[in-house]
Amino acid sequence: MSESITYTFNKGGDNEFDYEIGPHNMSLFTFIGENALYNHVFLEFPVEDGQEETPVCYFFSNARDFENLRDIITHYNWPQHLNLTETAQCDLEAFEHSQYRDLRALDSFPEEWERGNAA
Repeated sequence: MSESITYTFNKGGDNEFDYEIGPHNMSLFTFIGENALYNHVFLEFPVEDGQEETPVCYFFSNARDFENLRDIITHYNWPQHLNLTETAQCDLEAFEHSQYRDLRALDSFPEEWERGNAA
C-alpha cells in the first residue's frame, strides 16, 4: 500500500492545485442498486487552527476527478467501502448539496427545454 502521492486537482480552466492524497485522507465508497447514484470518493483536509470541524470534499461519480481518484484508490489498495446497501445521511446531504450547487450555477436552460420540445 502506497503511503501517499501528489495529485493535481483541476477546478476548471487554469485553476489547478497539487495536494497530497493517500490512505490517511481518502476513501472510496460504492453502493449497489439504485444507491449507486451516491458512489463517491471522500477526501479529508487537515483541521486548521480555529476550525471546529474537519473540512471534507466529496467527489461523486459525475465529478471531473472521480474516475481518476477511484482508479488511484483501487490501484494502491487504499480504503474502500464497496457494494454498500445503505447510504449514510451525511452522504445523501452532500449529494443533494452538490446537485443544488450545479443547478444554481446554471444561467439559462437549453433552448429546446424552453420551447418544450426536448428530444
